[in-house]
Amino acid sequence: MTNSKPNQKHNGKTHRKKKIGEMATSICRFLAK
Repeated sequence: MTNSKPNQKHNGKTHRKKKIGEMATSICRFLAK
C-alpha cells in the first residue's frame, strides 16, 4: 500500500476504460432503440 504513484496511474487507466465503457453502452442503447 506504499506504492501510491503506480496506483494513481492504474486508476487513471481504469477511469479512461470506464469512460469508454459508458460511451459504448450509450451507443448500444441508441442502436437498440
